[in-house]
Amino acid sequence: MQKTDWKKWLIISFSFVGFWMSCYLLWARLTNHEVACGKSINCDLVLKSAYSAIAGIPVTFLGMLTYLILLIITLLRGHVVKCCDANIRLATYGISLTGFLYSCYLTYIQVFVLTATCVWCLTSTALITIIFIITINDVRAGLM
Repeated sequence: MQKTDWKKWLIISFSFVGFWMSCYLLWARLTNHEVACGKSINCDLVLKSAYSAIAGIPVTFLGMLTYLILLIITLLRGHVVKCCDANIRLATYGISLTGFLYSCYLTYIQVFVLTATCVWCLTSTALITIIFIITINDVRAGLM
């Protein structure tokens, strides 16, 4: 086992969890089901706000796609030509950076605009943040 395998499997694990969380939230939104959430937290307010869609596309769908793409390209690492492997690391970094920045924006919206939080959304922010931090180190290691 290589010393960086744990990073790859951590990204795969967190992407898998993020994908299924996003699927659940998308299902709840499309079927108008109430989201399982703590009593002191208002997930439904956050998930049904004006900020929960971009041009009619639910943010949960975009999150689902993000995690799915991260999952697939991370699974490809080590199974492609060496030059493509570096591009996969860079793509993982770019996608996770975008997800991280957008999650930060949405967290700001939750806390300061909506004054409501969603535990699912905050968990997704934590997942994409950890994935992003791992990819920073991965890209640095690849450049050296």
